[in-house]
Amino acid sequence: MVDSNYVELTKSIKNGHESAYDSLFREFYTPLVLFSVSLTNDKDISENIVQSIFCNIWESRKKLSKINNIKSYLYTSVRNKSLTHLRDIEKIDFKADFPEKEDKDITNSILEAEIYTELYSAVNKLPLMCKNVFLLKLEGLKNEEIAENIGISKETVRSHLKKGYSVIKKDLEEIYYLLPILFLKKD
Repeated sequence: MVDSNYVELTKSIKNGHESAYDSLFREFYTPLVLFSVSLTNDKDISENIVQSIFCNIWESRKKLSKINNIKSYLYTSVRNKSLTHLRDIEKIDFKADFPEKEDKDITNSILEAEIYTELYSAVNKLPLMCKNVFLLKLEGLKNEEIAENIGISKETVRSHLKKGYSVIKKDLEEIYYLLPILFLKKD
């Protein structure tokens, strides 16, 4: 199913409207980087990959009418370019070192990237100190480490986390139940 908003956005980009291009970039940049990182395990490389795809979209915008689903196109492009990077730059033998991922694995990586994007968007809306505490928690720090890092008590850390969870739960009520799954996956 093609989202009509993306059809209009694609048409606007094709016609050279920079605001439409900026809107597409802001919506998809972070999830695409996260998706690429799930393949390359390298944030810098993934950022370069996604930026190059967006540059290519702008430079080739007259050809956008051939793209039926911009979201699918973006994820497919990122996947292909990430795998090409692994093959060419890192000299990986795909048959031996990187067996083809199943469509289910790719879909899960896309879903995970979009959930992380929603989570970080919600965290960025928190008050500054609460946001800082929450971001350190997301990096895997323990409450004691957060308290020491920021120079506050463990009780204050717990208070900020409690407040943050409450706000995020309201903001992400449709996907909140999925968040523990993301954190259980970490090695």
